[in-house]
Amino acid sequence: MGAFLDTGYILALKNSSDVNHAAALSIYKDIKEKIHGDVYTSDYILDEAVTVALSRSCRLEIIQDIEAFIRRSKWINFIKVSDADINAAWKLFVRYFDKKLSFTDCTILTQAESRRVTKLCTFDAHFKGLIEIL
Repeated sequence: MGAFLDTGYILALKNSSDVNHAAALSIYKDIKEKIHGDVYTSDYILDEAVTVALSRSCRLEIIQDIEAFIRRSKWINFIKVSDADINAAWKLFVRYFDKKLSFTDCTILTQAESRRVTKLCTFDAHFKGLIEIL
């Protein structure tokens, strides 16, 4: 059991004007208190979140806040994508090509499976049927 934080969830949580902000807040306490188990995110999510925040805001303080949340929150396990994760994610990318998953999405599924994480905090519908969405 556990939960993995996707980019869209993190950005919605950190941005009060995001269309999904209220939904992100509604599960934040449970996630932070590990009601669903240990919480994970990865270096690929950090990359994606910082890149999207840069393109949307161009404000360093916003980007620094996102980085600090992802890397310095004591309750989030920050993990790095390994060579084995990349190999497994590539297989998923090819297998689920018709679902339009990004390569980063496939690393999430790979890392979740290897850590027995069963839930994903995301607003991306293309994960439906692949992992339980919070």
